[in-house]
Amino acid sequence: PNTQNYDISYHKLEFTVDPSMDYISGIVTTTFTALTNLSTVTFDLSNQLIVSSVTKEGLSLPFTQTDTNELGIKFANTLNSGTVATVSISYYGTPSKQENAFTSSSHRGTPILYTLSEPYGARDWWPCKQDLNDKIGGIDVYLTAPSQYTSVTNGVEISQTVNANGTKTTHFSHDYPIPAYLIAIAVTNYQIFTQTAGTAPNTFPVVNYFY
Repeated sequence: PNTQNYDISYHKLEFTVDPSMDYISGIVTTTFTALTNLSTVTFDLSNQLIVSSVTKEGLSLPFTQTDTNELGIKFANTLNSGTVATVSISYYGTPSKQENAFTSSSHRGTPILYTLSEPYGARDWWPCKQDLNDKIGGIDVYLTAPSQYTSVTNGVEISQTVNANGTKTTHFSHDYPIPAYLIAIAVTNYQIFTQTAGTAPNTFPVVNYFY
């Protein structure tokens, strides 16, 4: 009930993971519209994860993590109903196992990390709004992992950037309404097999990631 007074339109999700470690760090930037006058905003987030900072337009905001797995953020000035605002949440830690939504395992000796959040596991590994009545309008996911692995998430792959520290950032974009529980990531040494579906000229790729 504490998340029903705003409507999410967009997430920029920046996740850093290593499939050999049961750990995540990230920055979740959320754009939303206030549905009432807001002095605070609440996100769902396991209290096992540690929030290091919250900002709005580059300015730090005070926040509180509760034992009910919520993150409360206080605004410097009340947001009037209808106002569009963006906040960025930086966090890190070992995800909760309450819903077993975040798994680090292995296949034939190779590390693999994957998530499965349905129905209420998203808060175990990122700050979100789990209300199934509010679908997110669109997302961009930037998934950073060691360079030897293939990273997969929702949407269409836009780019891969090799970083100087031995990691690679893969950017996917998804431009259709989606609930928080369907946002997923997976990282391991996948092989990629692409098929073409549809009828020309309306064809599209079906990209398969295999062990």
